[in-house]
Amino acid sequence: MKRVILCADDYGQNRAVSRGILALIRKKSLSATGCFANSPHFAEHGQWLQTHLGEIDVGLHFNLTEGQALAPIASVTRGLQLPSLSQLLLRSHLGSLSMQAIKEELLRQIDRFQKVMGVLPNFIDGHQHVHQFPTIREAVLEVYQQQFRSSQIYIRSAANISNVGESGFKNWMIRHTGAVRLEHRLNTMNIPHNKSFGGIYSFAKPERYPQLFFSFLKGIGDQGLIMCHPGFESNDRRDPLINSRYHEYEYFSSERFKQHLAEAKVRLCSFREFLRHY
Repeated sequence: MKRVILCADDYGQNRAVSRGILALIRKKSLSATGCFANSPHFAEHGQWLQTHLGEIDVGLHFNLTEGQALAPIASVTRGLQLPSLSQLLLRSHLGSLSMQAIKEELLRQIDRFQKVMGVLPNFIDGHQHVHQFPTIREAVLEVYQQQFRSSQIYIRSAANISNVGESGFKNWMIRHTGAVRLEHRLNTMNIPHNKSFGGIYSFAKPERYPQLFFSFLKGIGDQGLIMCHPGFESNDRRDPLINSRYHEYEYFSSERFKQHLAEAKVRLCSFREFLRHY
């Protein structure tokens, strides 16, 4: 059996997302979730998640593109408002971000996570993969070295993407906006991370998700991680994934999902099963 982490991103974004993820955790359909610590809802939603600490990996979904920062970030925010993904991507590749300011925001989000959850995160990744961008990547690695070097906290890697198909361009973009360089640094620094990655697809075609997810399961390697974005039905039009979240939730709640796991010979697990390799 291949051992795979199935991680639901965006916990804390809104009530529908958080409640949907919690329902799937109770069904044993997930093995990890990443949290928006800067969300105004996180203090409440984090309490709902506390009873599941130890059952799954609960991590920090480092956010620099949605909502507000916890502190003004020099060269990034206007006031507290975070920039769009395209703006952040451009600034990071032009070298116009302040690494010290990024570090300060990351430390504030980690601190808020710890105050709400009572523990450090099991992992760090980035909303829209921002943790792998230039400057941001260096800030994340420096904070990790200073704060977590002796810990078992892992960092998500998207360098070894297992599926191509209709998401070939998205895969290429993710790999070439910093995933490959981050993977190299993680290996060099011997920082725990997943060995392969999956879950990328066109959110405009959510009805095809069950077939696509089966291909993710067949293509992922042992010690891999598949991201997902489930949630209950919602009227929150600010959520760009509003049309796809419930399709994912329904699938992960179904017998078809269990059958796909069995057919692909995949067992969901947390990262602690991989730690003996570090």
